[in-house]
Amino acid sequence: MQRQTWLDWLVLGLNAAYDAIRERTPETLRPLFDPIPNWVVLAGALIGLLVWKHRSIRTAYLWLFDRRKFMGEQPATQADFDKILAELKRQRDPAAPPLSAETEQRRNEAARAIVTDATPANLRAVRQIEAGDLTGAVVTLKDAARAETEAAADKWRQIGDLLRGINTAEARNAYQQAFHLQPDDTWTAIILAELCDEAGDLTAALAAANAAIHTATSDRGRMVINNTLGDLKQQSGDLDAARRQFEAGLAISERLARDNPSSTQAQRDLSVSHNKLGEIAQQAGDLDAAQRQFEADLAISERLARENPTSTQAQRDLSVSHEKLGDVAREAGDLDAARRQFEAALAIRERLAHDNPASAEAQRDLSVSHNKLGTIAQEAGDLNAARRQFEAARAIRERLAHGNPTSAQAQRDLSISHERLGGIASETGDPDAARRQFEAALAIRERLARNNPTSAQAQCDLSISHNKLGTIAQEAGDLDAARRQFEAALAISERLARDNPTSAQAQRDLSVSFSKLGDIARKIGDLDTARHQFETVLAISERLARDNPTSVQTQRDLSISHNKLGTIAQEAGDLDTARLQFEADLAISQRLARDNPAIAQAQRDLSVSYERLGDLAERAGRRVEAIRRYRQSLPLARALAEQHPDHPGFRRDLSETERRLAELERTAR
Repeated sequence: MQRQTWLDWLVLGLNAAYDAIRERTPETLRPLFDPIPNWVVLAGALIGLLVWKHRSIRTAYLWLFDRRKFMGEQPATQADFDKILAELKRQRDPAAPPLSAETEQRRNEAARAIVTDATPANLRAVRQIEAGDLTGAVVTLKDAARAETEAAADKWRQIGDLLRGINTAEARNAYQQAFHLQPDDTWTAIILAELCDEAGDLTAALAAANAAIHTATSDRGRMVINNTLGDLKQQSGDLDAARRQFEAGLAISERLARDNPSSTQAQRDLSVSHNKLGEIAQQAGDLDAAQRQFEADLAISERLARENPTSTQAQRDLSVSHEKLGDVAREAGDLDAARRQFEAALAIRERLAHDNPASAEAQRDLSVSHNKLGTIAQEAGDLNAARRQFEAARAIRERLAHGNPTSAQAQRDLSISHERLGGIASETGDPDAARRQFEAALAIRERLARNNPTSAQAQCDLSISHNKLGTIAQEAGDLDAARRQFEAALAISERLARDNPTSAQAQRDLSVSFSKLGDIARKIGDLDTARHQFETVLAISERLARDNPTSVQTQRDLSISHNKLGTIAQEAGDLDTARLQFEADLAISQRLARDNPAIAQAQRDLSVSYERLGDLAERAGRRVEAIRRYRQSLPLARALAEQHPDHPGFRRDLSETERRLAELERTAR
């Protein structure tokens, strides 16, 4: 084979260049190339390029054929500065007072800055002012300022988005900068509200969400703001205000779904609105209303999943709808119905996880389903099945945490798995294994709280871990270690409650910490300290119950506070005070059981309240009253055991109630 010389390579290169030029030439002109030698075409192209790049020749061309562009590309000079000042003076209002020396200096500095900063917009503004078009120049400068502001805001938003879940304080600061630059950007305000919420600052979150109200330009934007405000009001414990916001959002989403029946987004937004109202109803204890909302959500999700079988989002939404109905069934004590719903969600999520093995969201959803089924098995007394489900969830979460070590969500999920398995170990009588699991959860949460100190969620999780370890130490009889853990939890809870006084959850967590320390004081026989702790709990519970009278949780917490103070009084021998506290507990329990017949826990609480008064009456020597109270409790305990035969706790309650009543009746003969 003949070796190619450098001349051969040159010819090949020139031919390739010629072909490229010919390819970029309009087809109508290509025949003109045929009679012209290749080297002539290439030489002409090279000369033309050099000529165009030479500024003097380019300038001459623009001066001859494009005077407007020629003027726009010429750098501003001292003469331009002088012309601008002259034009500004000419356009001054003769009736206006003369400018002060300071004001005139600032004006001159502004003019010089426009002249010396040779951006295209500034050069265009200089020419406009010189032509007497000051208004046009101002429009040009405003447009440039807006573009620069938007670009800067975009940069801040990008910084914030990068830091979500990593550094809440920095992410929040970035969005605050973007909001300062563009206070009329709806989505910036909404995301700022979310970040303030993540930091535990509900007041700032509400302020940002309220600011977004005045900037929304679309119905959907207003609906999102309604939902955001509803979420924040729900967190603050104002369920009525939250419901009003969600109902306003529902009204918009219903109209948009009706006007756009073929829009998947509009239909999905409607399902989200039903979901939000279902959660509010559930929190308020109205399980029937909650179920109606979740069933409306399910109907939409089923239709969208059927119409879009390949849509991962539609299938995932359907799994969430099943999960919500499962939560309601579980709260109502119907563990079989809850299991069926959770299994339906699991089947969908197993398929999605199989089809999307690289999707962290699909894998996480699957772990959540395993946890839900584990909780049902745990409550049904099948601790082995519960452990298997929790271990399946942990295996997924360990893999996700290992694959994404910087993900706060993945690390937090793993800590929850350790916590669940610790609970199972505790129930099966293995405190050492329970402690190891709770310590593993604590280690993760300490790291997350240290890395993201402004995250209220991270701090709250850390407080829970201290409480879990305190309970294990308490059950093991190590009350000093238990007290240290509960005091660590209290320090966190006090800080969160102080920093976020409008958060109902933060205030409730604080009451739990005081209650835990009260239990320790009672254990060591320090009834005065225990009473003081429980009175603090009562004060918080009364305030939360008064501020949120429709919340079953706040009312139940209040009844438990009376119960604990009644127990302290009883142990101190003050039976009259004990009776007053137990009767206050009974009054609340009766109302909750009457208003929420579907909530199994409410019925059980009423049964326990009757028995507390029965035990007190027996101690006071009033056996007839004691028998009457236990007879009031028995039908409730029996109904729960019959309605929920797979619930071991209800079976134990019935057995104990029957035993105590038989004993009282036997000794009364």
